[in-house]
Amino acid sequence: MSALSEKAAAYLPQKPSDADLKKLEGALCAGATEALAAYILGRSERWLRYVKTTFPEIKENVELWKQVADGIVQRKSFESAMLTGKAGVADRIFWLKNRSTKWTDRRVVTGTLEVDWFPRVVKRSQSAEIEEAVRAKMIADGNTPPPRFIDVQAKREEDSAK
Repeated sequence: MSALSEKAAAYLPQKPSDADLKKLEGALCAGATEALAAYILGRSERWLRYVKTTFPEIKENVELWKQVADGIVQRKSFESAMLTGKAGVADRIFWLKNRSTKWTDRRVVTGTLEVDWFPRVVKRSQSAEIEEAVRAKMIADGNTPPPRFIDVQAKREEDSAK
């Protein structure tokens, strides 16, 4: 092995230690996301993705550990539904829909959709400050900002008043 490849190999992530695997198992079985589990280990989510692709046995274990947490939620949801009717089940359904494709009710839709650039949930007094900050960031990043929301909103109000 050449000196260059030895140096490069030193920078590649190594197989996690048994202690790291125990922490990872504990976090995922407790319901943590992969990003949170990697953070608990002091690593990045990118590192965890690399480890999963490099070591297939770890990928299998990660999936099993996540299924443990999902199974606990499914069991608790079933028990709650049997004891109390539907009370408290909605949050567990939400959990399952976001964790597994077999529980999802999402549909893939293709096409284009035109949406207003700026959300309307912000108070009008705050929207100008936020918009200016966003516009400045877009200009600093070299992007062309869309028309000012306040100008567009004022034009819509004028048009609706006519």
